[in-house]
Amino acid sequence: MTLFVTGLPYDMDDTDLKEMFELYGEVKSAKIALDKETRKSRGFGFVEMPNREEGLDSFHALVEATVQRSRPVVLTALAAVLAFIPLTLSVFWGSLAFTLIGGTAVGTVLTLVFLPALYSIWFRVIPSAKRHSSRELATR
Repeated sequence: MTLFVTGLPYDMDDTDLKEMFELYGEVKSAKIALDKETRKSRGFGFVEMPNREEGLDSFHALVEATVQRSRPVVLTALAAVLAFIPLTLSVFWGSLAFTLIGGTAVGTVLTLVFLPALYSIWFRVIPSAKRHSSRELATR
């Protein structure tokens, strides 16, 4: 199973990436994409693991990605909301500030809740326990 890994530090090399993923299981190979001209990391790479069971199934990968993404999304939204609070006292800009605060809050909820749910529905991502039971029913 080959995994696409993004968000890597630019000073990371292949051995660092391999060591990071060896915590989760056996790693066959780990390659970081390098820029052709500068030979520096492009911030993403590929990890090949020979055993699919050691990687995350699609349901748990979706949950993990949502949890990992939640903190930066919430902190960015909170910073934007806090920046709009002083504008709420203005007669001229007050209604705009409340609109932007509400839109930021709704957008954050949509990003953290609705988007992963829509992804799981579109790509038919189901928990692994249900997946095994549907396979068993199909073989009977």
